[in-house]
Amino acid sequence: MMTAWSLSTLGMSGWSQMRVIADAARPRLAEFNELWIGSILWSIASCPVEEEEELERKRYLVSLSSAPVLHPLGQWRGHKLCLLANGLFQVKDELPEIWQQVETRWMTELVALKHLLSHAVEHAQDADRYRERIQSTELFHVGPFYTRPLLDLLQIKEAAPEFVASARWHLQQREVARGVACFARFDVAANGRGFVDHGVFITRDHEALDANHLHLISVALNHDRSGHAELKAMRWLLQTLEADVPLHDTSARSEVFGHMSLHVTHYPCLSCLGALAQLRGLLPRLELFLSFDWTPGAARGS
Repeated sequence: MMTAWSLSTLGMSGWSQMRVIADAARPRLAEFNELWIGSILWSIASCPVEEEEELERKRYLVSLSSAPVLHPLGQWRGHKLCLLANGLFQVKDELPEIWQQVETRWMTELVALKHLLSHAVEHAQDADRYRERIQSTELFHVGPFYTRPLLDLLQIKEAAPEFVASARWHLQQREVARGVACFARFDVAANGRGFVDHGVFITRDHEALDANHLHLISVALNHDRSGHAELKAMRWLLQTLEADVPLHDTSARSEVFGHMSLHVTHYPCLSCLGALAQLRGLLPRLELFLSFDWTPGAARGS
């Protein structure tokens, strides 16, 4: 079943391929463990389909949810639970009993994650301990259907529609074809000076940067994430301020105010969500706005 996940992750899955995999899986559901069933459910849920194929996709999701490993719901947590919650989200009304169990457990994890990230800037004073805390969640992201609710819990608002439209235009001009890209704009003031700028940042494969650079700590989750586009954008803001604001000084940082908006071509990973939370803690008077695009079948890049 990791074939289905691999195709989905690379953005190479077509519905005809996924249907063959799902048909082969159905008579063998008793053999599936949590990771396998979570992976195939998410792969089907994230596979691009034509409008007339949508009902068939949902029927497969409902059918595969009969896997014995889901009845009763065992000790699901972390990435496996994330796959399950996002995989079944589109058929939650068809599966009320199991969905109530899944969502209750998943929301408990999200609230715990919110509390962890709310104190990210304090935890990050010990970089190794911070990374251990993030890695102990066993999460890589929270998926497309739950990233916005988590951002809301962290008081990071949705970016304005006019900014999103502008961001998409700028990204199209750069013809970003692969990987994840971020358009960012900030308008901040500190020490009587104003700083306004915008830029495009791109996640590059195998590009590893200083994981502790400029007060924002990245976390390796299966692979290095220090070169992610969102993190580059946030560090760009801090680098711009660094010449005029002693970032090591709490009172100096509290004098920075304004706003920063980011638009990303994919939902952020947990490392980048943690960096956003760190930035909020570092610059408490900075308003942060973030939006992201996601379409079924979109490759995640790095």
